[in-house]
Amino acid sequence: MGQSRFWFDAAALAAALCMLGIAALHWAGDVVTDGASALGEPVSPSLLIDRQGKQLGVLTSPRHGYRGGELERRLPPLLKEAFVATEDKRFYSHGGIDFRALLRAAAANVSSGRIVEGGSSITQQLARTAYLSNEKSLLRKALEMAAALSLERRYSKEELLRQYLSRVYMGKQLYGVKAAAERYFGVSRLDSLELWQIATLAAIPKGPALFNPIDHPERSKERRQVVLRLMLEQGYITQRQMEAAGAVDYKAPAAPQKTASASLAEAVFREAEERASLTEEELLGGGYTIAIGLDAGLQGGLENLSSLDARLPKSSSGRPVQAAAVVLDNGTAEIIAFAGGSGGASGGFNRAFARRQPGSAFKPISVYGPALETGLYSPESMLQDRQASYGSYAPRNPGGVYRGSVPMRQAVQNSINAPAVWLLQQIGLKASMKFASGLGIRLGKEDRNLAIALGGLSTGVTPVEMAQAYRAFAAGGSFEEAHLIRSITDRHGKIVYAFQPAGKRAMSAATAAAMTSMLQEAARDGTGRKAGLGPGVAGKTGTTQLEGGPPGASRDAWFVGYTARYTASVWMGLDKAGEEHMAASGVDAARLFAAIARVADGRPAAGR
Repeated sequence: MGQSRFWFDAAALAAALCMLGIAALHWAGDVVTDGASALGEPVSPSLLIDRQGKQLGVLTSPRHGYRGGELERRLPPLLKEAFVATEDKRFYSHGGIDFRALLRAAAANVSSGRIVEGGSSITQQLARTAYLSNEKSLLRKALEMAAALSLERRYSKEELLRQYLSRVYMGKQLYGVKAAAERYFGVSRLDSLELWQIATLAAIPKGPALFNPIDHPERSKERRQVVLRLMLEQGYITQRQMEAAGAVDYKAPAAPQKTASASLAEAVFREAEERASLTEEELLGGGYTIAIGLDAGLQGGLENLSSLDARLPKSSSGRPVQAAAVVLDNGTAEIIAFAGGSGGASGGFNRAFARRQPGSAFKPISVYGPALETGLYSPESMLQDRQASYGSYAPRNPGGVYRGSVPMRQAVQNSINAPAVWLLQQIGLKASMKFASGLGIRLGKEDRNLAIALGGLSTGVTPVEMAQAYRAFAAGGSFEEAHLIRSITDRHGKIVYAFQPAGKRAMSAATAAAMTSMLQEAARDGTGRKAGLGPGVAGKTGTTQLEGGPPGASRDAWFVGYTARYTASVWMGLDKAGEEHMAASGVDAARLFAAIARVADGRPAAGR
C-alpha cells in the first residue's frame, strides 16, 4: 500500500512539474514575443563604422525589407508544399514544436558526437529569425521553443508559413523566396516558378552557402533531388514530375551590377566568418557595430576606377578591360580602400579578391627578396644574363637581348628574365617558397618549379595578397595580414572580436631596405618610369603574355608599390582566358597606381 502511494505521489509530482514546465514555456514565449517588435517590423540593424568613426552604412537584414518585395497574396501550393516537405513535414499538425523531430535530431547528434541535425520546426525557425539571435546555447533553444508556442497561439498556420517564406535566408545576402527567385532564376512572380525551381529554392535553407545554385550548381542539384524525393514520398508530386524536375541543369541569369556597398559588405562577411566565426546571417540582423579601417573618401575615389586620372586600355574586341585595386595602410596593414571592377564592370565577383597570374611583379617575392635574405647576395651582386634551358624550361628575355651578366639592381630595374631564373636556381626553390610563405603567399607542390621566378603560378595570387606581401618591404620586414575589420561590438556594447596584430618578422630590416632601394630605382628609372610616378615611390610592374598571340598581346598587367604611408596593388586584365587579349603593359597599371597614390597621399592619416 505504501509503495503504491509512493508511485502515485511521484507520478503526481512529475505531472505537476511537467505542467509547470509547459506553463513556464508559454510565459517565456509571451515575454519574448511581447517584448520585441511584431512580425514584419524592423529591429537591430548592424552598422559599419569607418576609420574616422563615422557611420558608413547599415547592413540589410530580413527585418529591414526582403529585397524581392512582398509575397503575392496567393502562394503557389507546390511552393508551400516543397518547404513543408523538406523543413517540417508535420507543420500543420504540431503546435509549434515537433517533438518527434527533436528526439530524432538528438539521437543523430549523440550518435555522431556532433550537431548534425537541428530538429527545429518552421515556427521555431521563424521565431529565431524574428526575435532571437543564432547563438548556439540551450537558453536560446529554450526561448526559441517558447516563442514558437506563442506564435502558434497568435497566428494561423498560413500566416506563419508566409512569414517564414518572407524571411528565410536564401544565401548571397538574400532573404525570402521572392528575392531568391528573382536572383537565382530571374523570375519575379512566384506563380511562374517551375517545379525544378521550387525544389531548388527549398533545398537552400539546409545550407545557404553550400546549396545555392549560383555558387554550387552540382551540390544544389543533388540537394534538389532530396527535396523532390521528399515531395514524392509525401504525395505532393508524381514520379514523372520528380524525374523531369530532377533532370534540369541550372543556368544562372545575368548577374546584377555589383555596387561598391555590396562589394564592401561581401568582404566584411568573408573576413568576419574567417576571423570572428560570425556568419553572414548573424551579422546582417544581429545589431552589431563593425568598425573597419576603410577611408570613406579614398574608397569613394576608387569606386569607379575608370574615373581616375588614367585611361584603361581596350581588349582585342574593343571592350574596356577590367581592373582592381587595393590600398593598405603601411602602419597597420588595414585595407583602407579597394575596388574590384572598372566603371563598365559587370559580373558577380570582386576582382580585388580574385586570383591572377602576377608576372614579373612576383620577382621580389620569389627571387630577389629570398636571395637578399640568404646574406650571400646584395643589390650589387652580378647575376648571369645568358640564354639557358633548365630541363624543358627555357625562359627568354624580351627582344632576345642578353648582356652576359648584370648587377641585381639592374636586373630588377629593367625586369630582365634570365637573371631572375638563374638566381632562383642558385638559392633553391625551398628558400624561395619559404620566403613567399612568410609574406602570406602559400605555394603548393605544383609550384615547385623555376617558372615561379617569373610569376608562373598554378593558381595565381590576389591583389590583396600582393599588396600585403609588398607592404612587408615598406614596413621594414614585418609582416601583417591585410584586414578590414578592427572590431565587432554586439548590441549590448560587448566587444566580440578585435583584431590582434601579429607583427611577424618576414625578413631582416636590411633585406627590406635593400629591396626598397631597388624598387625605388625601378619605379623612377626602370619599367615604371613612363607612368608619372611621384618621388619616393617603390614598386614593380608585371605582365603576362598571350602565348602565340601578336606582339604586345597580354592578359594581365600589374603594378604593386608603396609610398611612405601606403602600399597599393593594381591589376588590370581580362576575366576569362581565351583568344581575347589586350594591348597593355605594367606601365598602364603603374599609371593607375599613380592616380590612386595622388588621391591617397592627400588623405589625412588616422590612428586606431
